[in-house]
Amino acid sequence: MLLMGVNRWWHDWKADQFDELAAALIAGHLIECSAYVTGGYYSMFKDLIKAGKHTNMGFPIAEVEHDGTFYIAKEKNTGGTKPS
Repeated sequence: MLLMGVNRWWHDWKADQFDELAAALIAGHLIECSAYVTGGYYSMFKDLIKAGKHTNMGFPIAEVEHDGTFYIAKEKNTGGTKPS
């Protein structure tokens, strides 16, 4: 809910802009999951270990646009994997 409030203030969203607020809620939920969304929860996790990408996963960063579109990024030069 924190990300919803910050984005409502930043983008000057009104209380009835449900699509935008819902998108911010989902973005907030994803970054709450931390390294799960930056490659820590990966079905082929043994490949991460072999490649040395199982440490220093990097924390997710949510970039929320005015229309509610959002992107999840992570710090450069951190472990984990990118979606294919």
